[in-house]
Amino acid sequence: MSDSYKIITLDGPSGAGKSTVAKLAANKLGFKYLDTGAMYRAVTLYMLENHIDIKNEDEVKNALNKLNIGFDSKCRIILDSKDVSDYIRSERVVKFVSEVSAISSVRKSMVDLQRNIAKEDNYILDGRDTGSVVFPNADFKFYIDASIEERAKRRFKEETEKGKNISFEEIKESIKKRDKYDSNREDSPLIIPQNAVIIDTTNMTANEVVEKITDIVLNNESRILDKNPHNDLRKREDKMVDNILSNEQEERKEFLKAVEEFGENDGNNSYKIGNIVKGKIEKFDDADVFINLNYKVEGKINRSEFEKEPEVGEEIEAIIKGEDKDNGYFILSKEEYDKRKADIMIKNAEKNNDAIRGTVKEIVKGGFNISIMGYQAFCPFSQIELNKGIKDEEHLEKEYDFKIIKRKGKDIVVSRRALQEETQNSNIDAFLNNLKEGDIINGKVKNIERFGAFVGITEGLDGFLAIPNMSWAKIVNPKSIIKRGEERAFKVLSIDKEKRKVDLGLKQLENDSWVQFVEEYHVGDTVKGEVTTVKKFGAFVKVYDNVEGLIHISDLSWNSHVNSPSDFVKKGDYLECKILSIDVPERKLTLGLKQAQSNPWDTVGSDFPVRTSVKCKPKRILKNFAVFELPNGLEGICDIGDFDWKSNVVNMNDYIKEGEDIEMVIMAIDRDKQRIKLSLKHTTESPWRIFDREHPAGSIVDGTVKAIVDSGAIISLENDLEGFMHISQVDLPKGANLEEALKVGETYPFVVRETNQVKRKISLSRRDYTEAETRRETQNYISKEEPTSLTYNPFDNINN
Repeated sequence: MSDSYKIITLDGPSGAGKSTVAKLAANKLGFKYLDTGAMYRAVTLYMLENHIDIKNEDEVKNALNKLNIGFDSKCRIILDSKDVSDYIRSERVVKFVSEVSAISSVRKSMVDLQRNIAKEDNYILDGRDTGSVVFPNADFKFYIDASIEERAKRRFKEETEKGKNISFEEIKESIKKRDKYDSNREDSPLIIPQNAVIIDTTNMTANEVVEKITDIVLNNESRILDKNPHNDLRKREDKMVDNILSNEQEERKEFLKAVEEFGENDGNNSYKIGNIVKGKIEKFDDADVFINLNYKVEGKINRSEFEKEPEVGEEIEAIIKGEDKDNGYFILSKEEYDKRKADIMIKNAEKNNDAIRGTVKEIVKGGFNISIMGYQAFCPFSQIELNKGIKDEEHLEKEYDFKIIKRKGKDIVVSRRALQEETQNSNIDAFLNNLKEGDIINGKVKNIERFGAFVGITEGLDGFLAIPNMSWAKIVNPKSIIKRGEERAFKVLSIDKEKRKVDLGLKQLENDSWVQFVEEYHVGDTVKGEVTTVKKFGAFVKVYDNVEGLIHISDLSWNSHVNSPSDFVKKGDYLECKILSIDVPERKLTLGLKQAQSNPWDTVGSDFPVRTSVKCKPKRILKNFAVFELPNGLEGICDIGDFDWKSNVVNMNDYIKEGEDIEMVIMAIDRDKQRIKLSLKHTTESPWRIFDREHPAGSIVDGTVKAIVDSGAIISLENDLEGFMHISQVDLPKGANLEEALKVGETYPFVVRETNQVKRKISLSRRDYTEAETRRETQNYISKEEPTSLTYNPFDNINN
């Protein structure tokens, strides 16, 4: 190919081992390996990561102009300066690489890039069109093949070693589909390159294949290698080999002579051996069929030459093969006549590109055996039917028109699909010529994608319905507008006859509801609507045909604490809202629910004065407070410390019963911050206030020693209150301790020194009580009177 560098190409079907062989051969020959498959996978990765619509030719071409693909010194694929060798093997890439590779602009771009790279050194590259399209003049071209069974075994081993859970039959079926796709794609289908060396690797190791290739390259040989000459790979479309009959020219001369003499029944010269004669079936038995030639001698044909039961009186044509002089018959051959007639018809069909009739006889490897007037032809699976969904078995014994697409000697390859495509293309052209923008046409929804839907509008042609053209309303899910398989009317928006593209519209069949809404309603108006969707940030309300507005979470309620919109509205609710804003260019509508109601904060002070009681509905309990709803819908909070006088930390669930209102006291209202402070404990009087009222300072109360601490003693009093006696408030003998003066669990009288209602503390004194008791006894001794009660205020001045 080049005076300075050599090119070796390896083509073949999926799973034949091309990549493995190419790498090994490159290493052995000192060539560089160009992984063309990796290049296409890298392009696919780029398309997926950048969300390129591969059905949009302009987007694809623009993407191809931007991406930068190359290889490093270790032959690892580099995409935009990043090593993506591992990423291109992902299932996502493998799933779409065939579709991306079939795009004409992608293939052209990659072919140009491969040719430029190959100018720099000796290269070995593998693929499906490297020897037929990319480098048709390569120095050495090889076609690597193997049976489907062997290719499936190799691929199954690779996948199981990677830990993937896939069956052998799944892989085998996948390879079959890939073969069909590769051989049938419009751009660069898989074929055997001209002058390529064919190597069947079914029973060969990779090293054996490499040895064959290096032997040919080093010795500059060109020959066809076949490890197993009896294999049935010859049945494949792309392996038709020359098999020309040695007597083909002789038969052609005899047939032309017979044609010249055909029909000239004016003498014995018409009834010579090799001539064509015409007659009617007169009778038949198990061995022969007897023909009346309207001549002094009758003819007979072997019964085995008739595919169906002969009919007396049926007119047939045959060739005279010899004479049965003993019985006086011409020996005729109908089979040879049919064969020669078929040969002429097949040649004419091939020459004039005409259709020819044939019957599907059986399924073979890679396709079907077709009987054409006694000749056996081959039709690949991919060429039997244009439409999908028809099982292979359904074609058996069916008679179709075929087109001859390849012929070498007796080997004939035919296609039914080619005829179907010609008819379909003609119909599509006629359809597009009669189609005009603005037309209303019927179509059937075929596929729904994230960016739109494809609609069948005539056989073989799909129109595209983009999501923005489905409805005037905002579309969350296109499947809510259209259904796959649905047939309906569409409006033609644009037509590109050259690219065969038709853009369709659905919403254009209706008036724009948004325009009508804007004309009818304005900011500040009140509208009614149905809640269609509830989100974390608010709720969408349908207020007009195909017109929805958003109520933001902050506009749902006058309450400042709105944790979830679902606490206020539910899907299907009918609401009255106020229009807050209308963005005509962006087609956005903002609504308010609370703005359609009076603001309860304007009258909350007069409705619920501070220090008054009100029945509240429990809403939710949080970590340090609970939320309650007031009768006007506003919410207030009660701190955990405002549930009980005696404890700042309580289990709030013990005070709140589900479904029951609870009486609370309004403690404070902050209208600016929209906060209301509630209290449950203030519905009752403070026990310290009651104690102070019943036991003012100086009173004597009985108390039980609960505990003794370093600084004094904790005393249990009435109504579950506790007091504290400091160690200084008891007289202790020298050297004695508090435990000797007071016993835990024992009850003693104490003098109340102070009750601090704010700090919730009661200060007690044992010393004041002892001193008062001493004074009382002294007074009794002096007055000789028994007092009825003992009250003493240690802060009073008592004269002795």
